[in-house]
Amino acid sequence: MAGWIGRAAAVFGGSAPPAPQSFQLQCDCGESLGGWRTETHQRLHCSACRQAHLVLPGNAYPVVKRNSVAPPLPKKKAADVISSDSGSSALKAAARKPADQSSKKARRTSESATESTAKVPVTATVPAVEKIDLSPTLQQGRRRRQRLRLIIVSILGLVGVTGWSLWNRAVREQARATIPVASKTGIEALHAGDFVTAKRELGRAVAGLNTLGWNDAAALTIRQAHREAVAGEGLSSTGLMELATDFLNVPGEPLENSRRFQDEHGARWLLFDAGLSRRSQGGETWFVFDVPLVAGNRTLQIACDFPELRRVSTDVSNELTQRVIFAAQIEEWQGLETTTQPVVARLRSGTAFVWTDYQSYLAAGYRPESPEAEAETRGILSDQRQQVSTP
Repeated sequence: MAGWIGRAAAVFGGSAPPAPQSFQLQCDCGESLGGWRTETHQRLHCSACRQAHLVLPGNAYPVVKRNSVAPPLPKKKAADVISSDSGSSALKAAARKPADQSSKKARRTSESATESTAKVPVTATVPAVEKIDLSPTLQQGRRRRQRLRLIIVSILGLVGVTGWSLWNRAVREQARATIPVASKTGIEALHAGDFVTAKRELGRAVAGLNTLGWNDAAALTIRQAHREAVAGEGLSSTGLMELATDFLNVPGEPLENSRRFQDEHGARWLLFDAGLSRRSQGGETWFVFDVPLVAGNRTLQIACDFPELRRVSTDVSNELTQRVIFAAQIEEWQGLETTTQPVVARLRSGTAFVWTDYQSYLAAGYRPESPEAEAETRGILSDQRQQVSTP
């Protein structure tokens, strides 16, 4: 009885220690990781890329002996075969050391378990990759970049506004300093007949007025003096009658002659001092000279109309005429189709203007015939200055 109980205790009371279980993992970088499973899970790092891998603990339950034929082992690389063989040898060596040498049945059970374990193919378990949530870090980096962009844009905007403000202030200060000096020098040159200097200096003064946006009576006077300097500098040395005669006597097509005239004399200025009367036809109103002119064997008429002329000639009608002094350029010749119609010199309304300064009028070539004529001319120019210098 005692022997039977001892043998039963040896069989059922004690158990052989669990056989070691190996593992083999393949990292994403291609490196192989192998070893033995423990009672708890392991966290290993790849020696090549330092990627973390999770190794599950060994199976705590006894290995069940399978009746079915184990599936064939998959083909492995030479390195894997060597590693597997070494692992199997280690397992067999460990299995040859049973805890209880007195029990043959325990030894056979241990060897059977070891053989069954060795027959089962070792499959690599891919550990779950630990997910690292980088969204807070990315959001913080994005916010930093946005704040940095906002700061840079604000700084650039502030620098731009400050630079523009300083530049504009410097330009305006320069304009305030230039206007008095340039206008004085230009008007003195204008009265002396130096139209080139007057045009340059008064042009500087007008540029300063445009920068400051001044349009008061003094500014209008400077602009008027500049226009008179421009007209005086470009004054034609040939009179209106000579220009008309030369134009009509040139052989060729009228259209071609008109183009040639514009190329040669279109930019030249003419100074007119004559009585004007109003004409109306087909809803259009313009002014003509009240004195008939003759160019060669053709009657010559002057047609003109511009805003300042309407302001200074409010009393002009078909019956009433008014003496007006103004400067203009010839825009085109009309009435060239037949020889029976008058030839009309139409003046350019976009650049024509009335004259206002007596000294510059003298510098342009006017010579009064008598004190009475001088007084009348001064009065006409004074009235025209009052009309055009009113803001």
